Amino acid sequence: MARIFPPHQHLRSIRGIVSALALLFGLFLMPPCASAQDTVINLLYLDDLAKLPTLTYSEIEVTEYRALASKHRIKSVVDSSIISFQDTTFSLVSGNETRLFNLENMTAFAKRQRYSWHEYRGYFPKLNLVILEGWSNGEFTLCWGSYLDVATNTQYSLWVNADGCSEPPIVSPNYKFLVTYTSGDSGDDRSFIGVLQIKEKGNGHTYHNWASATLEEGLVQELIWISDTAFIVRKKDRVFNEKTRNYDTTNHYLKVRVPTS
Repeated sequence: MARIFPPHQHLRSIRGIVSALALLFGLFLMPPCASAQDTVINLLYLDDLAKLPTLTYSEIEVTEYRALASKHRIKSVVDSSIISFQDTTFSLVSGNETRLFNLENMTAFAKRQRYSWHEYRGYFPKLNLVILEGWSNGEFTLCWGSYLDVATNTQYSLWVNADGCSEPPIVSPNYKFLVTYTSGDSGDDRSFIGVLQIKEKGNGHTYHNWASATLEEGLVQELIWISDTAFIVRKKDRVFNEKTRNYDTTNHYLKVRVPTS
């Protein structure tokens, strides 16, 4: 069984440097509507990664991958009925209050004014979990995952990234885990994968760091759960061809195991 490179090696990337600066100075990490009573929990941040178990994997054939890929495909749904869009904002009901979020403002972006906004990416009805992307514009354009439990009005903020947001999370078949990933961090051919544990609590759920890894070679193209303790990955490897002066690409297929404790 092979082992993916530990996630703490990811700290050498530009994303790691910018993330550290963003955490140090608190750049726009709170949503524009956040107030003192809001609960915001950080997940998969730099300090967390070195402490987490590392995911392990084995390479599989494309035929096995295709057979497994047809079985489990639970994704978030884009349910616009829970969102109310206005000209420059959108709102949704979370807990007992209405939360207001800025939309992207191209005029402010062109002027390089500092501001933050959110984008709606989907909804898990069974979890009462809204998936957002948070963005801020200033000296850097930064992005972070923002998950909102509308049953408890708890917001989860995932790592800050200078090169684009992580993919919307994918839930395991029995709603035990969420997994998310980034590809091509800092313009290279690395991918980061982070797994969160789901726990039931009262009428809502809580989410906790569970495991992570950095693929030092290959851009993740697709990720599909096959059980609550394993998922498969299709990744694209690129090798520069000196003769054609271009990249040759090949697909590789992995089965990744999630630690159970």
